Amino acid sequence: MFIKAMARAVNLVQKLAEKKGERPYMRFAACWSDGEQLFAARMASDRFAPSLFVKKCEEGYIVLSEPLENDCSDWCEIQAGEAIEIGSGEDVSFHAFDAQSSTDAKTLELQAN
Repeated sequence: MFIKAMARAVNLVQKLAEKKGERPYMRFAACWSDGEQLFAARMASDRFAPSLFVKKCEEGYIVLSEPLENDCSDWCEIQAGEAIEIGSGEDVSFHAFDAQSSTDAKTLELQAN
């Protein structure tokens, strides 16, 4: 639910940028929470999505744009078009993050006009 909501919001901003003719339309990497779960996603309307990495630590997870250490072997890169969800059980699940095919994009676009 939270990942799809963010994808819809990103789609809305991208559509507004396209309407104004501004390029690149969208480059997005973010981390957000509902107070119980942690989410992060990465995407771009071109091939230059900002970087995003996640690492499990003793007391939880770190989500950053770049690994903190030179040895990146224990960091997982979140791929462009991908989102993660870290639940209270501390398992990481990966999801598609495709703002361009968001099902409610037309509704949001109409509301924005």
